[in-house]
Amino acid sequence: MKKNFLTQNRISKAIVHNKMRILLSLLAFSLLFNIIILLPYSSAIFHKVQKKLFPSSYFTTETPDMEVLDKVCEATIELDGKEKQECEARGVPYDQFSYYGIRNNAGHKNGIFVSYGLIGASYYAAFRNDSTSMNKLKKKAQEFIAADKGVLTYDIEFIDQIPIGLLYLNLYKWFKDPVYLKIAKQVYNRVKEFREPNGIIMYRKGERQYIDVFGMYVPFLMEYFCVTKDSLAYKIADYNMEVYRSRGVDKETGIPFHGYNIRTGLPIGSANWGRGIGWYLLGAAFCPQFNDERLNKSLSLLEYTQFPGSSERFDSSTALMFEIYKQSKDKNRKLSLDFIKPHVLVNGFVDDCSGDTYDLNDYSHLFGQTSLCNGLLLMLASKFRN
Repeated sequence: MKKNFLTQNRISKAIVHNKMRILLSLLAFSLLFNIIILLPYSSAIFHKVQKKLFPSSYFTTETPDMEVLDKVCEATIELDGKEKQECEARGVPYDQFSYYGIRNNAGHKNGIFVSYGLIGASYYAAFRNDSTSMNKLKKKAQEFIAADKGVLTYDIEFIDQIPIGLLYLNLYKWFKDPVYLKIAKQVYNRVKEFREPNGIIMYRKGERQYIDVFGMYVPFLMEYFCVTKDSLAYKIADYNMEVYRSRGVDKETGIPFHGYNIRTGLPIGSANWGRGIGWYLLGAAFCPQFNDERLNKSLSLLEYTQFPGSSERFDSSTALMFEIYKQSKDKNRKLSLDFIKPHVLVNGFVDDCSGDTYDLNDYSHLFGQTSLCNGLLLMLASKFRN
């Protein structure tokens, strides 16, 4: 009897121990699972807390412009092009796939974030006559080209990869090395290949035209025209801007929609997506022939948010693109950086940039640092500076 009791007692203890092991395993798994889920958001959450608890980590309006800009330029040049943008998250499970390297949200090499960071740095370095920074950018360029042949080491598959051509135009203007112009011409030829038979350059294949497209190739084409005097580059940019202005904008305000259906002509997506309007304005900023009084009047009423008119949180990408356009259309306008300085971290990164959109009516809710906004700030302070 005693033996049976001891046996049963051991069995009971074993069952308890097994249950405890299972429970602990489940707790450990739950903890690990939550860490995996939350880790992609940790940096953005950290900076959100940092901004509230440690405002001294940001510049102020009293900080001299050049101190801010020099720090932003330095930080941008130091990037290796592989950093994750803190506002790329789009929700489970996509964020996890992207964060852990299973899936790359950008989907291609040298997209807009990396490109515009380097482009802005090249404009600013030239504006400051900073040969040290230009030489650093020259070394950066070696990562993207086969220097001995003067060709890109990768195929341009998407229109988002076209902006990098601006970097090579700026390097050509500075160093006078024909290898950079040769690369820019390669990018230019690829732009021409993106044209449909009707002359329109689509953001993606299909019936939907998206507003993003104008920030991808119009600045490059207009700068290419200025350097080479190739009139076709000008005509392609001008024609596409005019087509969208006639089909994809609100007739009363001149504000562009996120997109339109090229078959039906119906507008699609948000009518007030800030960065979408910004991409349109960025293209227009490089086109001196473009001027829309309806649009100019409307812009004077819009705040710098992710969705002007229906959101309140400041969006640095919207603000900078709007400012670049306004500065380009009014050469007598006094440039002030007070609107952006409190959103720049003392480490040299522009914060409060809204996350990239994923599709029509599907927008990111995260804000964070991006090399895109670093580049836009440096562009504003150089190319369009009075």
